[in-house]
Amino acid sequence: MGYGLAGMTKSGALTLLALAASAVGAAAQLRPPEPLDWEVFAPGTSGLAHLGAALLQGQRASLAGTEGPLLELGNFAVLARSGRVALEVSGTLVRRLDDRSRWADTAFGATPGLRRRVDAGDLRIATAVRLSRARSPLLAVLHFGARLPTTANTRGLDRGETDFLGTLALGWQRGALLAGVESGIGILGTRIPEFEQQDDWIYSARVAYRVGAFQPVATFTGQTSPLRYRRIRGNEDLRELRLGIRAGGRRWLEAQWVHGLLPFSPRSGVLLSAGAAFPVR
Repeated sequence: MGYGLAGMTKSGALTLLALAASAVGAAAQLRPPEPLDWEVFAPGTSGLAHLGAALLQGQRASLAGTEGPLLELGNFAVLARSGRVALEVSGTLVRRLDDRSRWADTAFGATPGLRRRVDAGDLRIATAVRLSRARSPLLAVLHFGARLPTTANTRGLDRGETDFLGTLALGWQRGALLAGVESGIGILGTRIPEFEQQDDWIYSARVAYRVGAFQPVATFTGQTSPLRYRRIRGNEDLRELRLGIRAGGRRWLEAQWVHGLLPFSPRSGVLLSAGAAFPVR
């Protein structure tokens, strides 16, 4: 898949954004920020949409002080692009955590004693701006946006705070091989009144290789705070390794195995999704 300029009609963009507006929820502090979806900048592509689910084992919910299997239903993302600029709305409709073990007391208003915690996630709205030329072999993108709080504090699955995210993403393709890295800053809200925000380094790397109708993909993503002297409940470091395979072309199915590399990331899990790319009209 190559990169380049592609336009789209105003009505097409509004249609994609309307689909996203009909949903609620998004990727939460339980998981690191999602990397840039590079395919939105492929030639002849004006937008992307995908929908999926996840089952993650050994997931800690920091404010609830519990650990157990996490089920996510309705993981979605909708992206619409016009020229150099792509708009993104993404999220998770429903998240359910079963309490299998307790490692700490609840904090910041989370209800104690719940054996099952069900809630929505955050709503993430982002913009990606291509900085490089259309025919450049290196794709440079400024990726920035916000995660908005839509969660209930009593459920203890997320902080219910607003986060601002900004990264620089660099992508490179040679034949069937596609590689990309992303690095930047996250200004994350906290539940501590005297320490209202925490600045994190957020990062990701992705490698994909197309073999016919199949594309093996490896993704490494996470966030970390430079403040080693202070750990804020609900703002822990997160890091994941994902290995998966995508089948199809403009319409695809994808399965990924997830392995958490830090205590507050899931021990293991599976992500399933189906998606489509929309051509320029």
